Amino acid sequence: MACMIIKTPVLSIDGDVARISADIVLPDETRTLWFECNREHADKISTETTDGFLVATLFIAMSKGLDIVVEGSLSSRLYYNISNYLIELIRNAIPGTKKVSINAQNLVRQNWGGTGVFTGFSAGVDSFCTFVEHTDTKCPAEYRVTHFLFNDVGAHEEGNDKRAEVFSEHLRRMQICSEEWKIPLISVNSNISDVIGGDFIHTSILRNLAVPLLFQKACSKFLYSSSVHFRDTRASAPNYIDDVDSMAIHLFSTETIECISAGGQHLRFEKTEIMAADPRSYRNLDVCIRHDISGKTNCSWCPKCMRTQLTLEMIGALDKYESVFDFSLYRRFRWLFFCLVMTSDETLLRELRRAITERKYPVPISVKWVARCVPNRIVNLVFYRSMEIKSVNPIKLFVHIVRMFVKKRVGASL
Repeated sequence: MACMIIKTPVLSIDGDVARISADIVLPDETRTLWFECNREHADKISTETTDGFLVATLFIAMSKGLDIVVEGSLSSRLYYNISNYLIELIRNAIPGTKKVSINAQNLVRQNWGGTGVFTGFSAGVDSFCTFVEHTDTKCPAEYRVTHFLFNDVGAHEEGNDKRAEVFSEHLRRMQICSEEWKIPLISVNSNISDVIGGDFIHTSILRNLAVPLLFQKACSKFLYSSSVHFRDTRASAPNYIDDVDSMAIHLFSTETIECISAGGQHLRFEKTEIMAADPRSYRNLDVCIRHDISGKTNCSWCPKCMRTQLTLEMIGALDKYESVFDFSLYRRFRWLFFCLVMTSDETLLRELRRAITERKYPVPISVKWVARCVPNRIVNLVFYRSMEIKSVNPIKLFVHIVRMFVKKRVGASL
């Protein structure tokens, strides 16, 4: 059977940049995969293992049906977890992937000396919840966050033609948090998208978990902020690989690093409450999906911004976030978004609707009428059309489209 060969990683220093790279030999070509960080963090990088490169390239091997040959050293625990459990989990979770085998020529069982607690931090609700809970005095000292990771491994590329500019702006915001809270930030850049291909949403866990495995001389625990509640976890071809994170994350552990899926015990509503109790989030919350780097931190009217603001409003904390949201945009689209929440089957919107019911939060009569009489696909269409044409009046657009829908239905019945 054809195979993919992972060569031994090499560390190089060029000016202020430290780069660890490894050649990935495919049947028809050789690609060089690299990760870069500031040279001040070079002493944290464990060149002795190929762990991060195996995780990073697992998708390309499984998508092409290539057995894997690891020429460098590989942590025995990681080899065991991937071979026996993770490959089968990925095969069920990512459509089109195939079962492959790993030939590791040098398994090692050494602890590389890491003692820090790393977590990926983007200043979103999930990562803020992880950060707040793991800096609280109730958290055992050995699980308290000591370092932030901020990775450029594909999340800033999806549908975005200003990737470098957006990443730089987000990194600037994270550096402010790092300096203010005195938690070191390690920024990592990589060419992983060029090497492995695939959509970020299908490979996010593999991309992000490869990074802490590069720093085993400094990291003993890695907290991966889960975006999915335990009860919504599933392992059969989900839309997002994050749907399996509570089952998958611990399988990336090595003799040095314990990988932990953090936050899956909380609903998103509960995470927002935890975050809103900590003033550090008031000026730094960043949930936007529109990569809008002008004005406020968040665009304030994309689905994530609207969902977060409605949740904050429900818990009485919205005013605390006036520096990161434009409330005039929120108020403009609030009614339409409320209609979307009350008609949608999307997991997080269903969860928000359940919270509205449980807390007896007041729902406008007009929204109740829409939820009862108008199909979700119509509400969805109007909401996303309004996002495209921000100058449009969302209620007038809604009325216009509903009239067209009713006219079409009546015409078809005659």
